[in-house]
Amino acid sequence: MLKGCKECDLYEKRQQALRDLRLHLWRRGELTENAAENLTYEGRRISADLQQHQASAHPAQPFLVTYRGNDLSGAEEEIRRRAYELYKERGRQPGHDVDDWLRAEAEITAAATKKTSAARS
Repeated sequence: MLKGCKECDLYEKRQQALRDLRLHLWRRGELTENAAENLTYEGRRISADLQQHQASAHPAQPFLVTYRGNDLSGAEEEIRRRAYELYKERGRQPGHDVDDWLRAEAEITAAATKKTSAARS
């Protein structure tokens, strides 16, 4: 697998910090609609900056990051569908929506990474 540079790692750390903040706010019951929108916007901005950096700093390599947590523009519906499937599999028990979302996000991200790796081979 290709490895990013230190700047790529910084972008990824910022994305992880946003995911952690979203989860922290949700657990405390403080994740308002406005806060969620702001976090999503910031995540998309970071993802766009990362892709721009990769295009300029790593032009010979395909993008190292095709999807990251808060950049939901292309994968949001797929994640939403998978999270709902997990909810149904658990017997529609409430209170696990963030867990379902994070698990679905991890599964979709892993699948995208495998596709990218296979395409490079």
